[in-house]
Amino acid sequence: PYTNLPSLWDRAYMTGDWGGFRNTLADAGITIDLTYVTNLLDNVAGGKERGFAYTGSFGISTNIDFTQAGWTGFNLFNSFCWRTGTNLSNKIDNQFTVSQIFGSEIVRLNELYLLQNLIDKRLIFKAGRLDAGNDFLCSPLYWH
Repeated sequence: PYTNLPSLWDRAYMTGDWGGFRNTLADAGITIDLTYVTNLLDNVAGGKERGFAYTGSFGISTNIDFTQAGWTGFNLFNSFCWRTGTNLSNKIDNQFTVSQIFGSEIVRLNELYLLQNLIDKRLIFKAGRLDAGNDFLCSPLYWH
C-alpha cells in the first residue's frame, strides 16, 4: 500500500496524509501539526568557559475551524510542547540566555485559546492561554 507514496520532498506533510485521514480531518476544519526544532550550540572561544549543548523542542498542535459548522472565523487552538537538552548558558557561566528553546523539560500546555476573526481578518480577538511571542514582535520576514 505504500508503493505509490510521493517522495519525502514532494509531500505536503512529512508523515503523508495518513491514508486520506488527514485530508478528511482538514475537510472538516481540523488540522494537526507536529514540529521539531533543535539547536546545537557551542562556545569554542571567549568568555569564562567553553562548552557544547543541545536543545530540542517537540510540539503538537490542533486547530479546529468552525466554518463548516456555520461559525465563520471562529477557531479553537491548542498546542503542547516538550523541550529537552542542556542549558549552554549555565555551562559557560553566561548571564544571558543562549538558546531560546531551552526550558520546561516536561510536556506542557503551550497555548489554548478561542479566536474570532472579523472584518476579513483585520480584527482578531483571542482569549485563553496565549504565547505572546507568537503574536507580538514577530515578522513574516523571519518565516522564510
